[in-house]
Amino acid sequence: MAASHTVCIMLVFIASFVLLVQTGLSDDVTDPPIGSPTEYIYAEEPLSSYQIYLNNCANQLYPICGEEIFSNVFFGNQTFSNICCLNLVKDLGKSCHDDLVKYILSTPKFQKNKVSIWERSEQVWNDCASRAQDNTPVEVEAEPPVEAEPPVEIEAEAPYNV
Repeated sequence: MAASHTVCIMLVFIASFVLLVQTGLSDDVTDPPIGSPTEYIYAEEPLSSYQIYLNNCANQLYPICGEEIFSNVFFGNQTFSNICCLNLVKDLGKSCHDDLVKYILSTPKFQKNKVSIWERSEQVWNDCASRAQDNTPVEVEAEPPVEAEPPVEIEAEAPYNV
């Protein structure tokens, strides 16, 4: 039993020593020279006024609605709810919708499908505009408190005479 305990201690010691040597060797690697291609600058550029405007536009959409509408416009593979249509038409507006689509279309990823994306964008807007006209939300008022009905008086019957 003592021999196996000693063997375990030796294995732990050897493993620790190997890790120390590897860690020491990895510190000996020299840093790449300044200006080399592996050096990255992570400072973010300030947003332009147009990008700030687009961010404000995008923030008008509920997150789930932004996903539904984006997916439908750019990929044509998802339906969207009446709530999202109302959010698009009433909160975002036509100019923000068009500007967001135009900005995303300026990226290389969507250039080859530009025409079909614009058509879907117009289709989504027209569909949502008609839904918004048909489904104008009705303000739901709080239900009036239920008045308790007056207790029904039950005449006490005379006890049975036996």
